Amino acid sequence: FPYAQKRAGLFAVQPAPGDSSIRTSERKLAFGLADTIKQGYADLIKQALAATSHPAFLDVHVWAKGPVGEATRNEPDTLLERDMGQDGTVFVTKRYQVFTDMIPRLIDKGVSFVEIGGNDEIMVTVLSTDAIAIPEGMRILFSYPLPADPSTRRTGMVVAVRKLHLVLPSLIKAGARLEHVYDY
Repeated sequence: FPYAQKRAGLFAVQPAPGDSSIRTSERKLAFGLADTIKQGYADLIKQALAATSHPAFLDVHVWAKGPVGEATRNEPDTLLERDMGQDGTVFVTKRYQVFTDMIPRLIDKGVSFVEIGGNDEIMVTVLSTDAIAIPEGMRILFSYPLPADPSTRRTGMVVAVRKLHLVLPSLIKAGARLEHVYDY
């Protein structure tokens, strides 16, 4: 929150005609001091986080099999890194929603996955209107109605990366919508 900017705006306010300038000054001093303290605290937190945390990696390495080169050719921000012949191909792409949205397209083009981000199991969330039958090879972690839309249910599950190309189409066919693949 920009406390320093709000404090500057507070000090720029002129008392209305008939208001006590002493009372106005008292308010500016009290609220201005509070904003100064809050801004100082916010700056300390920001500095502490900068000193202790590393920025998140924005790319994910994916080991996949099938027609990976052809399937990823038109995918933005995707680079083939290593072709391992019969063992598959490693490619690099953007993480988060970009990768989540890409997975069904790659599966539709015949790609299967071996590892995602070095993981052989991965968490997936889907949205559905009803409880869904979980395909073999998946394990439910949680399932609950969304607070903002109780008719929609979020289900989180763990799946073996090697079965992702089988279970995602099965879930989608059952009426679920892929929400997110947690690639870390």
